[in-house]
Amino acid sequence: MNSIDEKYEQIYRRCIEMCPEMKPLIEKIKLIPPPQYGEREILLKKIKFGDKNAKNRLAEMYLRSALHIALEVAEISSQPLEDIFSEAVIGLIERLNCPTENKNYSAFISAGMRIKAYNYVRENDVKFMSYEDYCEKIKKKYYDGERLM
Repeated sequence: MNSIDEKYEQIYRRCIEMCPEMKPLIEKIKLIPPPQYGEREILLKKIKFGDKNAKNRLAEMYLRSALHIALEVAEISSQPLEDIFSEAVIGLIERLNCPTENKNYSAFISAGMRIKAYNYVRENDVKFMSYEDYCEKIKKKYYDGERLM
């Protein structure tokens, strides 16, 4: 087993510890063969001609990365791993459906997954605020007395 495989085994174990319900999904992701040398470039060419199988294979290839990104973000934010993973996969699909001539396609895909994951955290981050701050926020949002006058 090489160092990349060992790294992903640690990621898989940590994900299962964090969210045991994801174990069947993680077991399926483990079975997906990693990208072969030059495979991504071949798939990208096929995708340009509308090959859906090539797009599916490319999506499968990036699921390990989506899991890795989701784990990173979940550990930092304490948000649910399964929700963040779902968002990362949405980011992956959005980037796969986005035509680009980006030379560093892996970075383009990874950025899309990270953006969706961190946006999820930002939108769902629950911060405690004082009662006065809460009242001010609600007043500004729902009641504009000057406008009503």
